[in-house]
Amino acid sequence: IEISNLKIFNKDQFLAFEGKVSENPEDLLNLTVNQVDLSILNTLIPQDFSGIADGLITMGNGPMGKQFEGNLGIGDLQINAFPIGDVLGSATMEGDRVLISLENTKESQKTFELLGTMGIENKDLDFDVELNETSLNSLEPFLSKYLSNMGGTASGNLKVGGTLFQPQASGSTDINQGTMTINYLKTPYQLDGSINFSKGLISFQELIILDLNGNNANFRGGISHV
Repeated sequence: IEISNLKIFNKDQFLAFEGKVSENPEDLLNLTVNQVDLSILNTLIPQDFSGIADGLITMGNGPMGKQFEGNLGIGDLQINAFPIGDVLGSATMEGDRVLISLENTKESQKTFELLGTMGIENKDLDFDVELNETSLNSLEPFLSKYLSNMGGTASGNLKVGGTLFQPQASGSTDINQGTMTINYLKTPYQLDGSINFSKGLISFQELIILDLNGNNANFRGGISHV
């Protein structure tokens, strides 16, 4: 397959394909992403995205089989109007695994970093995740059916294993001035404390919960899951 100067564009934004895929390991196919507005995804997925994407993805057949390498950056990402910040990701195929890195920077501070690998055949995961005052409202677009008005931050380190379809997390996070409204109850709460993750269990250590009237409760326990 050979593609020469194929470009899909709208003003300054475009997707460009150039190169060749063959049995020759020197032949490569490049996909260039330039200033693409992510709002084009909003007709395909339930969340509303905004932000500008730039990157380069390279595919081919190397000496050890198929090869893939990609870098993608998203500036001023927002999901359902919630500001996420700048996101930078990369993926490289090495043998039977894909090396993946992902980081989120907001207001010049790195708040999230993921590094590790995923198996190509079994989709098994081996990731290290670092949270550094990660804003909890970045989760709201995905939990908005149950929770709203999320705020506060989370910091900690997690190890993610298992598979893509059944991930397992281990480690702990500290919640600082967390806020949320449980939609069913229409009641806002503030919470501070630690959440620990282990195989099949999410446990809470001295989680302090306050309501609007200043009533507080210390919560300790856990939620088991498969």
